[in-house]
Amino acid sequence: MNMKYYNLLAILLLSGMIACSGDKKDSSEGEETVETVLPDETNEVTVMTLKATDFNHELVSNGKLSARRHVDLRFQSAEPIATIHVKNGDRVSKGQKLAELSTFRLKNKTATSKDALERAKLELQDVLIGQGYALADSAKVPPATMQLVRVKSGYDQALIQYQLAEYEERNAVLTAPFDGIVANLFAKQYNTASTSDIFCTVIDPGSLEAAFTVLESELPLIKNGDRVEVTPFALNDTKAEGRITEINPLVDENGMVQVKAAVRITKDNDNYDSMAPGSGSDVITLPFKNLVNDIYCRDISIKIRTSLEVKRKKGEYVGSFVPFGYRKAPQDKNRLLVDDDAAEVVSMIFGMYKDGFPILKIARRLNTSGIPTPMEYKRMQGVRFE
Repeated sequence: MNMKYYNLLAILLLSGMIACSGDKKDSSEGEETVETVLPDETNEVTVMTLKATDFNHELVSNGKLSARRHVDLRFQSAEPIATIHVKNGDRVSKGQKLAELSTFRLKNKTATSKDALERAKLELQDVLIGQGYALADSAKVPPATMQLVRVKSGYDQALIQYQLAEYEERNAVLTAPFDGIVANLFAKQYNTASTSDIFCTVIDPGSLEAAFTVLESELPLIKNGDRVEVTPFALNDTKAEGRITEINPLVDENGMVQVKAAVRITKDNDNYDSMAPGSGSDVITLPFKNLVNDIYCRDISIKIRTSLEVKRKKGEYVGSFVPFGYRKAPQDKNRLLVDDDAAEVVSMIFGMYKDGFPILKIARRLNTSGIPTPMEYKRMQGVRFE
């Protein structure tokens, strides 16, 4: 009996030794495999000496480039426009005539006012004589008496009317206040000028300004005088850099702070520099693209919205893509027709939902039935989404 236990123990020990020797062999084979795969190369490490330097923060933001100096010009009198000397996009210099009004009535008004002033002056002299004074001795007249005489004779009123007539006649010619480009000129010759509407706008392309926003948390990182780099989306060959000139400390509802910077524009292809002498009259293309289009964009936006609103009120469809179950009329893109094939699917969906099917189960039923999704159905119909 004991002999049997000894034999069993010997067998177990022998089995353990064989198993251990097998694991060791596998391990050694694994190590050999690793040594074979890894390249026998020396790793190179680049080192550098640490030095105390300034850490420059870089903030990225989207903004708008516009003219720092632009003026809206109006006529001071409602008279017919006799001549218009410029058109939109023209370069003008300081003092150059832009347009002129008909001065016939203005000159008559000035002459009439001058005559009325002379008569009021004579009346003033008569009143002074009645008070015991001569016009030559007006400096000796007491201020209260002189004020009463001027009012009674109507001299002050006549003087105001004459000065106003002279002012209107003098401003019958509209001139450019500085070198720039004409924009927003919509008036026509021989039409009556409006004193409330803008006749035209003159913009100075040599003084540009970038307006952008930064986060409230980034406000401590900027200050007036910091350098700003501007990269226009449309002009890849244009360099623009400037300095921060204004920081509005008020934080808006989105947590943003408004910042403005004076910008210097340079173009490699055209040798253009917005701050160089004479740059306002050397190149038209750059300011015309960046500034005039910026002035027109609001007017165009209003016109587009108004046009779409008119179409909606008339019952016309203005969307780019129609809802699933409809199609655009072949001859009228603003009129919708029922798509019979898609309408069957829509009716089935509403029917299942009415019967109490959950949305997920309806979707699974459509997928198992091989019904394409609305997007795939539009692609099958040849609708382009690019």
